[in-house]
Amino acid sequence: MLRYCPIAVILLLTYHCIGQKVTVSKEVSVRNDVGYEIFGDISDHILLLRDEGTNYTVEVFDSELKYKLSREIQLDDRRDLLLTNLRDDTSFTMLYTHKLAEGDEIRMRRYDYKADLIDSTALDTLVRRPGLDGLRVTVSEDQGKVCFFAREKREVLHLHVHDATVDSLPLLWKKTIYFKDYNLRRDFRKILVTDAGEVIVIVESDDDVKPEHHLSVALVGQVNDFYTKIYYDRVFSVGLEAKYDNRNDRLLILGLYNDQNKEHADGYYFYNRALSNMGSGDGTFAQVPFGLDFIAEVYGKRVGRIKQLEYFSLKDVLIREDGGFAFFAEMNKTYSRRSAFGATQFGANSYGRGWTDYYNEDLVSIAVHPDGEEHWRTILYKKQFSQDDRGMYSSYCLFKTPSRLKILYNDEIKKNNTVSAYVMDPLGQYNRRSVLSTEYQKLKLRFRDAIQISNTALLVPSEKSLDLSLVKIDWGV
Repeated sequence: MLRYCPIAVILLLTYHCIGQKVTVSKEVSVRNDVGYEIFGDISDHILLLRDEGTNYTVEVFDSELKYKLSREIQLDDRRDLLLTNLRDDTSFTMLYTHKLAEGDEIRMRRYDYKADLIDSTALDTLVRRPGLDGLRVTVSEDQGKVCFFAREKREVLHLHVHDATVDSLPLLWKKTIYFKDYNLRRDFRKILVTDAGEVIVIVESDDDVKPEHHLSVALVGQVNDFYTKIYYDRVFSVGLEAKYDNRNDRLLILGLYNDQNKEHADGYYFYNRALSNMGSGDGTFAQVPFGLDFIAEVYGKRVGRIKQLEYFSLKDVLIREDGGFAFFAEMNKTYSRRSAFGATQFGANSYGRGWTDYYNEDLVSIAVHPDGEEHWRTILYKKQFSQDDRGMYSSYCLFKTPSRLKILYNDEIKKNNTVSAYVMDPLGQYNRRSVLSTEYQKLKLRFRDAIQISNTALLVPSEKSLDLSLVKIDWGV
């Protein structure tokens, strides 16, 4: 998905910190770009797809960010809408819709690492009719299956599943399914496609009527379909995330809950069940309170009358190899001090006026065994505060390796800053260390938009005064 802040990379600055190598590109102006997406490790190159509003440009770099070439890409029409991009070891594929008189035609273009066109073809057409929403897309974990979907009126959902393991992306199957007594424009929550090409649709109903609050889950395949309902225990849901575990054939639905205020959380709920046993009652559904002792540990001396986690939301959900899971929830709050008149007069890019404060603070991490028993829970303390920057330099990046997690973040949101990391083992034990200093480097790192490109390296965009560079941090040195 394109991130809506542009980036371009020209020249490099490389220096070494303790335990890692940091490579920084030259600053370039990004005033005229709309968005970008970074593709790591395509034929040992890093590709940058830039959205310039009416066309796209691919910047190609070697593995050390040395600039190689630039190539402009044009779709078939300026009205074409890019849905998503796929990538493999040697190519990337742009999936987009092209408007025809009868409806939206799904098309694809495949390019090699030099942005030379390999293949271009039309995949399918969604016939236009009253009440039909725009086409959307979701991709399987291994990027081998693609599901295009569109909602029609209140209760109709159209599904088209294609096989991305074949160069021509042939259609595997298509279906229209109905959710009677639901309003998909209001109740739709999540759609997943498995590596095998099955589709999981999740809707949530009656969130404001606690005794009837439930999820409806549909498992849709080429041959058979299955539906089930999961009832909450008289609580409100504070956000919902869902993941499918392809290794263990399990569906995980996870969220925070409370019984009073949607901005606060009393605990977490989860449903973790093998799809093959969804109808047998096998699996886990549970609501787990945080407890006053844990809440007191989060807030310390500030606890006072606080009985819930305030302004926490789910940020990352990880599937464990044994079928269990872990999740991270972060405290994030936006405080606006402008009137309705001020909000109209000054836009989101009005820096330095002191209208909006952004707080991104402590992290709570909890791991759960596949049988539903809690494994561990941990609190990672941080304090981040900024004004009028949309919080782009706050939050964190989760860097995953087979044996460790690194949680990287800016200690403070300012020009000269220290980057820190919590390094966590599989038992939830951690230590905190400094990663690098941005003093005199003219860097303002956006860790929330970083991408991991290997088990040892990640790329972080750095933006300062509408000039932007790319930073590579590599621990494999």
